[in-house]
Amino acid sequence: MGDLRLHLGPLQNCYSGPAFFPLLTTKVEGFEGCLDYVFYWCGDRDYLVREALLDVPYTSESMIPNEKHPSDHYPVGVIFRLYRSTSHGGGGSVAAEK
Repeated sequence: MGDLRLHLGPLQNCYSGPAFFPLLTTKVEGFEGCLDYVFYWCGDRDYLVREALLDVPYTSESMIPNEKHPSDHYPVGVIFRLYRSTSHGGGGSVAAEK
């Protein structure tokens, strides 16, 4: 998946890269694949760092929803840490202000 660009700038996919990309987020009759994403944007002065990702289960279940997964999508989620720049000029060191 290429860069998704808005007026803010390029968005990053939290689950990007082969180690993170979920094999599937939905498994319904006629289709199984990844439909769900978490995108984020790093501004000029504040920085988001991906701390942890919710594991997307890969199971041999025939289809979802079912008794174990009541939705037709497996959940995706991420925990971020926000760092604020100590420089007000836009390109300085990054401090761990949360």
